[in-house]
This record gives sequence, structure tokens and C-alpha cells, in this order.
Amino acid sequence: MRIGVMGTGGMAGALATHWVRAGHDVFVGGRDARKAERLAAGIGAGAAAGAGTRAAARPAPGHGSLDAAAAFGEVVLVALPFGVGEDVVGARRAALRGKVLLDCSNPVGEGFRLLTGTGPSAALRLAAAAPGAHVVKAFNLCHEDVWRMRPPVFDGRPLAVPVCGDDRAALA
Repeated sequence: MRIGVMGTGGMAGALATHWVRAGHDVFVGGRDARKAERLAAGIGAGAAAGAGTRAAARPAPGHGSLDAAAAFGEVVLVALPFGVGEDVVGARRAALRGKVLLDCSNPVGEGFRLLTGTGPSAALRLAAAAPGAHVVKAFNLCHEDVWRMRPPVFDGRPLAVPVCGDDRAALA
């Protein structure tokens, strides 16, 4: 699968590393091209280290702009702080039409204050910004450190990942 990653922070790196290890083609896009390049290089090195022959043989993830990440992925991860994602996604709505858009944001501010107030959820805001994309809320319930675990297991049980969306195909 081709996965575009919009963002260069900890969640972007942790999730993309797992996807590269699993054999997916990943492209990291960011506002800062150097950050995207460094993250992609780190993901490639981290995924290849002891990952097995399938992932180790894969090239390092591609890197570039947010536009390029949106265009690249069949699935696109939005790993951006809440409040930034709407504008970033909205500016790329044409490239995202028909694609699965993964939202891992948490609209929580200082003191665990809900930033959406009584308005729409973070995922609904992304969906409104990118009509035609299939938004799936996922990966937001665990800190990036959990996603860095190899494998993410608790008391011998694999981590379950709750997902939420309104498109059956996107949830599959």
C-alpha cells in the first residue's frame, strides 16, 4: 500500500516506521523539507534494523512537501496538531478526494481542555475541509511511545486499535 504521511513529528515517525517494516511504501511530507528528509531517513534506518528481509530490502521512504504526500498516498495520515490539520487538508482537498484520510489528532489543550468546544469533532472538521475523502479516526488513543514498541503488546496481548468512520471500505 502507498501511504502518504503529512507531518514530521513523533506520531508521524512512530506510525510510519511500523508501516515501512510491514512492507508499505511510505512518503513523508512536511512544511520543512529538511525535517521531512531527516524523518524519512530515520524511518528507513529504524525499519531496516532487524526488521526482516521484506522490510530491510525496501528503499528508505520518500520525502518532500505536504502536497507530494497528499498526492502519493492511497491512504494519507494527517499527523498534525489539532487546529493545523483543517487548513492543510483543505488546501489539498482535490488531491485527497476518494482517499482514506487517517486522523490521529487529539483536540485537547492545556489542562486537558477540549478544543472543539461544543462544535464538530476533529475528524468531522477534517471531513468538511476535504469533501470526498474518507476520514477515519485512529491511532489517537496511545502516545507515540506506545507505537514505537516492537511489537506493541501489553500483558502478552497485542494492542487493539479502535477506529471510527462512516465508510465501511475505509474502515476495512
